[in-house]
Amino acid sequence: MYAKKLGLTRTGMLEVYILIIFHELLNFFIRLLVRPKGEKFDLLLVRTDGIGDYIIWLDSLRAYKEAFKDKKVLLVCSKATLDIAKLDPFFTKIVPLDRGQFLKVTYWYSFVKKIRQYAFDYAIAPAFSRSYVSDSVISVIRSKRRVGFHGDCLNMSRWQKYYMECFYTQLINTPLERLPEIDINAYFVRTLFSQDFQAQLPAFPVLPISCSYVEGNYCVFFLSTNNLFHAWSVDRFVKIAMELVDKYKIILLGYGKIDQDLSDAFMCLSGNNGQIINKVNKTSFLETAQIVSHASLVIGNDTGGIHLATSLCVPSLAIVSGAHPGRFLPYPSRFSSLFYFPHIVFHQMDCFGCDYRCSRPMKQVYECIDSVNVESVRKELLSLLNCLK
Repeated sequence: MYAKKLGLTRTGMLEVYILIIFHELLNFFIRLLVRPKGEKFDLLLVRTDGIGDYIIWLDSLRAYKEAFKDKKVLLVCSKATLDIAKLDPFFTKIVPLDRGQFLKVTYWYSFVKKIRQYAFDYAIAPAFSRSYVSDSVISVIRSKRRVGFHGDCLNMSRWQKYYMECFYTQLINTPLERLPEIDINAYFVRTLFSQDFQAQLPAFPVLPISCSYVEGNYCVFFLSTNNLFHAWSVDRFVKIAMELVDKYKIILLGYGKIDQDLSDAFMCLSGNNGQIINKVNKTSFLETAQIVSHASLVIGNDTGGIHLATSLCVPSLAIVSGAHPGRFLPYPSRFSSLFYFPHIVFHQMDCFGCDYRCSRPMKQVYECIDSVNVESVRKELLSLLNCLK
């Protein structure tokens, strides 16, 4: 099932497992040979996931700031979230990790030499769906306490997860009930050191003053996701955009080749309408955040762009799958009175909750995404626009 989730053949998974075994042998020798130097930190936080997960986690970061006020804190984050982390003065030092280079021996050795310069009183990897990347960081650092979540096997096979747990000194038990991600994060910090902590919607750090802006009223579109199997089709996004061009400019944002290909297709299908501006691969992440912060609304798949909009108090609409309903989107209904509470559209199916281990015959996208029609999105969009009047 894990191979199917990753879209790999059995041979492909075997190659991954061989790499991981080699990686663990390397880690063993690193722990023997690379000794920590003098600098000591009170806390190490390991948060190596993507932009959306990191933004959701920003809310529970309030508890760490209270518990470790005026302490030395080092953050290991993914390269993708480095710009966000740099905005927060809470972190004494930030060490980015490129997940795409992670399994390369020379890169990993260089990273470990850097992180093993330091010693820590406390090391915390707070992600519920732990990954081999974050667990590997925990396995090579020197710390009195190394804390994580028992969590699930969404990002690792079961044998990987059980093996990596031996490097933790404490694992927080999984909540008995299925919770939204922001409540999972709150549960974690309440169990550790902040018993009265209550989750709120995430708030993005204060953005620096920037000249990156778009004049007038506009709507931002994020067309891709971290996996194209999760992505609503471009031609349907174009139909939704055509509903808006009389009142709003349409701004396309994103990064990488997939986003570029999708945005080029969008421009072609829309007839290169003058109201549509393609800024894919033309902005830094902070410039993207600046543009989103002044948008009238944001539309996209279940991706980091929607969580970015929420953290910047910008209304949004997301097309979501049934892989893990209620975990990332929608946010808990107790926040629904907020004007920027994200609106979502989905197609209900009896297989909801599959964690992307899809049991249906695969087409270009998952059936639950492909079954979301334009009319249902149009209807929710009208509801959102009425709320904004």
